[in-house]
Amino acid sequence: LSRTRSEYKSAKRLINASMPRQCDPTRVEMECSRKNSCSRLRASSREIRSSVLRLRTAIKPNLN
Repeated sequence: LSRTRSEYKSAKRLINASMPRQCDPTRVEMECSRKNSCSRLRASSREIRSSVLRLRTAIKPNLN
C-alpha cells in the first residue's frame, strides 16, 4: 500500500507541475520544447489525471 500511495503522490506532483495554467514560456519551457507544444502537455496532464482517478478508486478501500 505504501508503494501505491507514493506513486499516487508522485502522480499528483506531476499533475501540479503540468497544469495548463502554468503552460507559459518561463515555467514550462523545457517541457513545451520537449513535447513540441503546450497543448500536448495539457493532453498528457489529462492522461495523468485520469490515471490518478483510477489509482484513487483503487486505493480508497485500503485507506479507511
